[in-house]
Amino acid sequence: MSDSALFRGFWLAGFESACHINRQGTRLDLVTATQHDRELEADYTRVRELGFAGVRESVRWHLVDGGRRLDFSTVRHMLDAAGRQDVQILWTLCHYGWPEDVALLSSGFVERFARYCGAMARVVSDHGDEIPFYTPINEISFFAWAAGEMGLMYPFGVGRGAECKRQLVRAAIAGIEAIWEVDPRARIIHVD
Repeated sequence: MSDSALFRGFWLAGFESACHINRQGTRLDLVTATQHDRELEADYTRVRELGFAGVRESVRWHLVDGGRRLDFSTVRHMLDAAGRQDVQILWTLCHYGWPEDVALLSSGFVERFARYCGAMARVVSDHGDEIPFYTPINEISFFAWAAGEMGLMYPFGVGRGAECKRQLVRAAIAGIEAIWEVDPRARIIHVD
């Protein structure tokens, strides 16, 4: 990567990875649904064949965070595959899903997210010396509208969009601070 470029290439690939709970109470896991978790190496090979050098990937927080213990084995698998294919990963840490034992609008949500973000930054920084990129929470405005204003996804709030947005912003800020505490070189991306 040159000193003047943020990313390894102008274009970035991405893999759908939303993992929210739908109106039927079913958690969607689009990484599993698209078999990206099983085809990771082949997907990264295809990315490189198409001329992409970077991808946006999401960490499925609900899988990593079991409450008492954080299991980053899925992340390490992605880091290893990306390393073998020379693919830069830009991490999204919350793509509409979180562990079911914490409520979005609770103070515990912010604290739990910050702990998870700091631990994720440690895993990434221990894996290599490339400057990492993180999107703490994907599409905060849409997320707040869908989950807090319109009741389209969990927690199906109606008329609470502003409250939901403030909470997501608090969590994003706490997550950023936790990331920077571990790795001050980390760069933050907000996608909205």
